Amino acid sequence: MTKLSLAILLLGACSGLSAIGNTLIRLASQQELRNRLNNTGFDHFVEKTSIDQELGGREQHPLEVINAVNSALYDYSQIIKNPVLNMLMREGKPRLIKIILQEHPQAIKYLKEKNLLQ
Repeated sequence: MTKLSLAILLLGACSGLSAIGNTLIRLASQQELRNRLNNTGFDHFVEKTSIDQELGGREQHPLEVINAVNSALYDYSQIIKNPVLNMLMREGKPRLIKIILQEHPQAIKYLKEKNLLQ
């Protein structure tokens, strides 16, 4: 998926912002996010993308989290260049997002309702 198609996906999803409004959520700290992802099998992904540094401790809308994960997955695919590993990471995207948002069930519910967490 190209960065342009990621941007189009994000813009399309923004049409339904009213379900969660403009509410921003505070994500887990960088250290907590790194530990959580490392302990659930995403350690190589964290090492190569630094997604913990990008998201940790920040206030973001759930759609921004989706965009950051999509961008990190794209970057990871460009770094790794292993089709099998890249496919596994794309399949693990919903789990990755749920781990990042685990203390925000309303955000997970919102993304599921928008069919963005599948």
